[in-house]
Amino acid sequence: MKALLGTVLALAAGSLAAAVALGASSGASAQSSALSGTAAPAAESDEAVYVRECALCHGPMGTGTLMLARRLGQDNAVLASRTNLTGPYVEYVVRHGLGSMPAITRVEVTDAQLAQIVRHLTRPQGARR
Repeated sequence: MKALLGTVLALAAGSLAAAVALGASSGASAQSSALSGTAAPAAESDEAVYVRECALCHGPMGTGTLMLARRLGQDNAVLASRTNLTGPYVEYVVRHGLGSMPAITRVEVTDAQLAQIVRHLTRPQGARR
């Protein structure tokens, strides 16, 4: 048992050291690209953040969409098509959950990403596809 615990601790320490080294090297590369004048990667669009973080469940055939269709009707099932969502409501539901949707922590979706999701879901009617 002690040997197993020692092995697990050694693996964890090795993983931590690798993560720290990776973080240091990526920080160094970011500094070198800033010094060399190369452009930083483009910021991700509001829609791209929504697709990455929400569309698995809230896309056309996602579980969230199917559950919303049962509760609210087909017209209100696809979040990205709705025009009646407000920023504070979206923020509350994301952080606290609702029905079968779990609360999403700031580790899973940062406040900045949540702001992008809110902008995407509350964009003006003319900006919708």
